Amino acid sequence: MLTLLTANSHGSELFAPLNLIICHNYPYHRHPLQGPKGEKTLSGNLYIVELTGLHHDCAQSLLELSFQASRLKDFPFKKIVLITRKITFNRISDQVKKSTKDNGFEVYVLDAGIDHSPSDGMIEMLKYQRKLRKHIYEEFVKTFRFTPRDTVIFVTAEMFASPLLYRIATQVKYHGAKVITEVHNVFIFFPHVVKPEEVPAIRKYYLYGEGYQLLVKKFGKLGILSSLLRKQYLNSFSRRIGELSDGFLLPSIHISFPRTGRPVLRLLTRYPKKEVLNDRRKLLHSLIKKRPVVFTVPGKVNHRTRNYKPLFKAVEALKDMNIQILFNGVMESKLTEEEFRKLPPHILKKLVISKEFVDEETYQSRFFNSHYALIPVEFPYGKFKTTGGIGDAISVGVPIILPEGLIDTGLLPHITYTENNIADVMEKLADLENYTELSENILDFSTKFTIDRMALKFNEFLQKVSEGAR
Repeated sequence: MLTLLTANSHGSELFAPLNLIICHNYPYHRHPLQGPKGEKTLSGNLYIVELTGLHHDCAQSLLELSFQASRLKDFPFKKIVLITRKITFNRISDQVKKSTKDNGFEVYVLDAGIDHSPSDGMIEMLKYQRKLRKHIYEEFVKTFRFTPRDTVIFVTAEMFASPLLYRIATQVKYHGAKVITEVHNVFIFFPHVVKPEEVPAIRKYYLYGEGYQLLVKKFGKLGILSSLLRKQYLNSFSRRIGELSDGFLLPSIHISFPRTGRPVLRLLTRYPKKEVLNDRRKLLHSLIKKRPVVFTVPGKVNHRTRNYKPLFKAVEALKDMNIQILFNGVMESKLTEEEFRKLPPHILKKLVISKEFVDEETYQSRFFNSHYALIPVEFPYGKFKTTGGIGDAISVGVPIILPEGLIDTGLLPHITYTENNIADVMEKLADLENYTELSENILDFSTKFTIDRMALKFNEFLQKVSEGAR
């Protein structure tokens, strides 16, 4: 079953039991392209496709950018369509859902009825994923017809959905439409960028998932081999999608990307708004007086993709200081929960942990009112893999703390630490002596990425792709 949702359902249970539901037909508010003698002409459609259920933030970011770009005179599309799953749609903010309604954008959910994950077992999960891919593909090809004037953005083309997305991408290209791929893991699409000494870290990253860890625990080296083979199989489809792509989006301003001869645009997962940055500046005076000093750790909490050990040692060393570590994301696995339970009470009392999904409004509010964004990621994050937390911090102008050597300081103003000096760095930052200067530096940097500026670049990028620039 396919459902076309109205945005005013706000992710609720308003899924009527029809094969296709058109819940609103609002006029599409835009400035059409001007044809000969000034008559209005309309081009094709822009499709935003997120079918993994993993990147609601990137789907939302592209919707917001599309809203802004659609107001430009030379925006090359007559209609914007989001094609997604219920899990993604439910996590998009109410404000953005309202904008889809106000702008007459279409939202297709594939599919509301089947979109639930099995509760246990690797075999059950694989069967579910196969069933889900088959169902979504059948609904997709039955519902959508593309033309050479259309452009399709795949929000991600990785993970378990890569075989499905490759089949869809080949259909899109068969009809002459353009394909844009958003790249989250550069080394998946372009393995040649990885140096021999970086291979072990990449393999470790491939095995971080809880399901893969269970395989390794149960079958040892055979489990490692089977997990890596599955990753290799899935990645082969991602690379094929990359070969089909007419352009690339990077949800990051910092990751390394090879030259491809095709248009490339760097984006953020969230965009700074002038009014938000102004409000943040007004807040600085009260933040300097506010205690405890809040270090926010953004994103899902997973001890296999984040290195929390130095942070916990720092909290131990600074136990007498009035600081708080706010984990602004849900615990991603039972294994991570077990690791946190092992922490002593005097460390736990300084941590704020969420056991449920943190909705968009809460996430943004917490970030906005924090003193610092502390992002304890490791390679391949930073160099080859995007981390949304950096973009989130830029969007509200919060000073950023990162491991040393992760990102060139010339690309992004930030504070660095090592495993040995993190306590000293946090202690110095917690006195807030230079807080105004640090905040003004990131606020000035954030103004370069306001949504109106990025919409202009996004529009230029879409036109280059539409024109077939290589």
